[in-house]
Amino acid sequence: MVALRAGSRYGRLLRRLAPRLLGPAILALLLVRVPGARALNAVAAARVLPFVGALALLLPLLIVRTHRWAILVRAQSLHLSAAEALAVYAFSVFAGTATPGRLGEFVKVVHLRQRGLSFGRAFATVFLDRFLDVVILVAMAAWGLAWFAGLRALPAVALAVVATGATILVLRGLASGEGNGRLRRIVERVMPWRFASAAEAGLRDFGRAVAALAPSVVALAVVESVVGWLLNWSALALLASAIGIHVSFAYLAASASVCGLLAMLPVSILGLGTRDATLVVMLGRVGVAPADALAFSLMNLILLVAYGLICSLSLFSPTTRLEARTVRKEMGHRPPEPSS
Repeated sequence: MVALRAGSRYGRLLRRLAPRLLGPAILALLLVRVPGARALNAVAAARVLPFVGALALLLPLLIVRTHRWAILVRAQSLHLSAAEALAVYAFSVFAGTATPGRLGEFVKVVHLRQRGLSFGRAFATVFLDRFLDVVILVAMAAWGLAWFAGLRALPAVALAVVATGATILVLRGLASGEGNGRLRRIVERVMPWRFASAAEAGLRDFGRAVAALAPSVVALAVVESVVGWLLNWSALALLASAIGIHVSFAYLAASASVCGLLAMLPVSILGLGTRDATLVVMLGRVGVAPADALAFSLMNLILLVAYGLICSLSLFSPTTRLEARTVRKEMGHRPPEPSS
């Protein structure tokens, strides 16, 4: 019976990971069809100073996003010190980079539960944190796709506004609706499967968490979300400059936003393949050669790995020294339903 249960667990894990091979397969195809050697040579010949500048922007990016999450947690009547919040957030980024799925987001939930916050409110802080990023991504991606399709400025902005409003309505509906089979399937894609039921309860608790947010907190979180994405896109602009790609900052940010949305689909690991194909197509629209676009995508991957390595330094923090063991323990036991 134990073997059967273990086989069932591994079978479920295999079914979840198998679709993620699609992205690497796309990347392999691109390397065959696009001059892969030229792309690698462009990466090797990249100018050092812009690349170092891109790396230097990762620290303020981490600090801004950590503070945004910390103020959302503080609105739930739980105060995290700056060092504690930075260590936990950095560890969650590292876990998300080093493991498949959304384990990184779950790390923050585990830590807040240890600090006495209910599962529902802990999950709500993570949901809100992701919610702000997704709204900005959708707006920029919609605008970029409209630009790619050749629409004029006003229709492109209108499409971005409509897409943003639709995203807000959909996410609010998911957050406030009663748990059901459809909601459970959606939640299972963003949280470890063992916690799907508790995550549903967390979504139902979303309304109470939002009610605890003062307008000033919401405004600050929105501003910090915008600043965070500007830092992210500025780092990408420096990477593009390092390999001699010169396109407008707005179009580069929009293209990166489309990549960010596609990276949320469970068909790749770290955006391999999906990001490469998207950049080859979108940057090709403004005259960038496929090999150069692929080189830029590979530089982006290097930056993501570097971000994960920087965040791995959180493993030396007393706050997160035992966090990995706690996560493994939590993963082995289904959590109880949170109290209302």
